[in-house]
Amino acid sequence: MDRRTAYTRMVIKQAFLKYLSDKPLEQITIKEICLEANINRATFYRNYKDLYDVFEEIENDLMQEAFPNGAVEYDITQLLEVIYNNQVFYKEFFNNHLQSNFIKNITDEMKESFANTLKEKNVYDEQNYNYYFHFAIHGATGFLKEWLDNGCVPPPKKFSVLLLRMCYNLFDM
Repeated sequence: MDRRTAYTRMVIKQAFLKYLSDKPLEQITIKEICLEANINRATFYRNYKDLYDVFEEIENDLMQEAFPNGAVEYDITQLLEVIYNNQVFYKEFFNNHLQSNFIKNITDEMKESFANTLKEKNVYDEQNYNYYFHFAIHGATGFLKEWLDNGCVPPPKKFSVLLLRMCYNLFDM
């Protein structure tokens, strides 16, 4: 991608996030984004098919930032840091987009990573793992939404300890 395209996409995403801090995704218009980003509609459509496409690209960018390696403890802390640093986006995300590719990707990443951790600690139960995991992941999703709604207090590192403790207690670790 050339520098002009990268710059255009960056200003579109910045404008999108600015409006997302004030109103839900469904109320944002392409006209507003174009005015804020100082571009015309043709430029917007040359880069994105619609606002949901912008949202999905931001999702994918943040997904890559959240999972840089395979250690469950590090990944959870890193995920919480990404959420903390992008609260405006994630408030909208958890309020309206829980069936997105982002949740599916996080679930898949965490399922494999958490299973490996349990195997290393000799507490992996192959027969019941899927039930435990899905119970934990849906509880964790609600836990994250509550954390966001309360202004991300406590900070990510402390919150990750609490979240991991709850998950490990579920698996008797």
